[in-house]
Amino acid sequence: LHYLMKPIDKGKFFEVMDRAAGAAGKRRHPLLLDAGKEKILVYPEDILYAESQGHYMILYWKGGEQKIRMTMQEMLQFLGDGFFQCSRSFIAGLRYIGRITKKTVVLVNGTEIPLGRGMYDELNLALIKYLREN
Repeated sequence: LHYLMKPIDKGKFFEVMDRAAGAAGKRRHPLLLDAGKEKILVYPEDILYAESQGHYMILYWKGGEQKIRMTMQEMLQFLGDGFFQCSRSFIAGLRYIGRITKKTVVLVNGTEIPLGRGMYDELNLALIKYLREN
């Protein structure tokens, strides 16, 4: 991260330690998902969006997609912060939202996700909060 020469300046030391603490907080933590006969590692920050189909969720991420037996609520808890349930069947990764209209969420890769009626303002607030914190 940084090289300090002796004698160590107290101000420089704390500056480097603050940077180290910030970098440690940004470490990636993968999710271990049960995909039937196999387990897969997925980093939440790589997930573009998730779609509910019956008793399954389909995760779409940078490296592909995977169908997982999980409910919408379980998936929301599993993913944690940085995601928003746009409609009854879709969860979007806030970091990948490129544009919002009254009826759709357009991701940076061009994928359009339906936005539930009355969700526009709530999504705007969630996106603003996310952008301020990250």
